[in-house]
Amino acid sequence: MSVDLAQLSMLADKVCLGDKVLLENNLKGEVRFIGEVLGKSGTFYGIHLSERKGKNNGCINNVRYFESFEERGLFVVRERIKKSKLGTNEKYSKFPRLTVGDKVMISTRDKANAIIKFVGVTDFSKNEPLFGVELDKTSSSASAHDGMYEKRRYFHCKSRRGIFIKSDEILPSLKLNMGTQSATSPSRPKKRSSSKKKTSQTPTVSQSNGIQKFPRATSSPSSSSSTVPKRNEPPRKAPHVVSKKKSSSLHNRYPSFHSHFHTQTDSNRKRSLLLVYGYCHLVETQQLSHFFDTFYYIETQRE
Repeated sequence: MSVDLAQLSMLADKVCLGDKVLLENNLKGEVRFIGEVLGKSGTFYGIHLSERKGKNNGCINNVRYFESFEERGLFVVRERIKKSKLGTNEKYSKFPRLTVGDKVMISTRDKANAIIKFVGVTDFSKNEPLFGVELDKTSSSASAHDGMYEKRRYFHCKSRRGIFIKSDEILPSLKLNMGTQSATSPSRPKKRSSSKKKTSQTPTVSQSNGIQKFPRATSSPSSSSSTVPKRNEPPRKAPHVVSKKKSSSLHNRYPSFHSHFHTQTDSNRKRSLLLVYGYCHLVETQQLSHFFDTFYYIETQRE
C-alpha cells in the first residue's frame, strides 16, 4: 500500500475527541469539544485541563460546550496544540477517530456522503457525544436543519442539509479522509504507450530441408532485407578446468577432503588425531589462522 507522505503527516497531526494534548504553554489536557464557538470564526478545540489554569468551565456566554471544572476549561485553535496522543478515557475508547472537516458516509436515514462540522455533546444528547454533519444533498428528514437545532447554533451549513448522527451510523470509509487516494487500491502509474510497432513475423520455408524459420525482428518494420547483421558479442570464456596436478595438490593441502585420508591405517589415525587436537587447541587460543598458514606452508614444501 503506497500512501502519500503528506497524507500520513496529516493523519499523524489529527486531533480527535478524547485525545491527550500538550499546548504551547506546556499545559496538558483532554479534548472534549471540536467545532464552532459563537462570536468567533474558525474551528476551536475545547480542552479540559489537568490543572486550574484555564479561563472557564466549558461554558461561554451561557452556552455549554463541554463539561469541566472552574478554571480548567480552555478553548484553543489547532495551531496552539503542540502534541497529541490517544487518551485513556473509556468514554471515548470506541469513538471513531474523526474530526471536523473529515468526509464520511452515513449508513442510516439519508445514506449520503457528508462532511463533519461538529464533534461533542449537545443539549439534547444526554451527555453522549454526537457528530454534526453537512450532507451533500438536501435531506428529506424532518429533523434536518442548517446547523441550528432547538434554538441553538451548533454549526453553519446549507438549509436542510445538517443532521446529527451517532458514531455507529458512520460507515467505515475505504478512502483516507483528507485525500482521494484509496487505501486499499492505490493509484498505479499509467503504462507508457510504446512507440515501437510490433512486426508480424511470417515463417519462411528453407529450400534445403523444408524447416520453417522465423526471421528476427528489425528496428524498421518496413525493411525488406532478409539478412540481419549479427551483434558483436564478446567471445565466451571456456569453462574453468582444474588440472590433475592442481587437484591433487588441493587434496593434499586439505587431507580431510581426500578419500585415502579416511582409510583405516595407523598412520592416518595418528595424523587425524594430531590435526583435530591441534585444531581445537588453536581455536581455544584464537590462533586458527596460524594453523592454516603453517599447514599450507608444509604442503607447498612437499610439492
